[in-house]
Amino acid sequence: MKKLTIFASLFLVLALVLGACTPAAEPETVATEPPDAGPPDNANLADFTYVGDPDTVFDLNGWYDEVGVECDVTIRNAGAVKVPDDMTTELP
Repeated sequence: MKKLTIFASLFLVLALVLGACTPAAEPETVATEPPDAGPPDNANLADFTYVGDPDTVFDLNGWYDEVGVECDVTIRNAGAVKVPDDMTTELP
């Protein structure tokens, strides 16, 4: 038991000496302001183009009647649009 106590004491002293001899870590400085990257992109930029008259409300009920489907849809916004397959604006 005496050998174990001596070994544990030496190990503890060695650990304390090595801990005291290691250099202290210096904190890293972090920039508080992001670099100026210029004006941000407009996330509301539309990826569609108007097809036909932008002031005309599309008659969706008439289109469904032609294919034999009963519906009662009210479209409030005017203009039919074409959305491209590959969107160019990233979602926010």
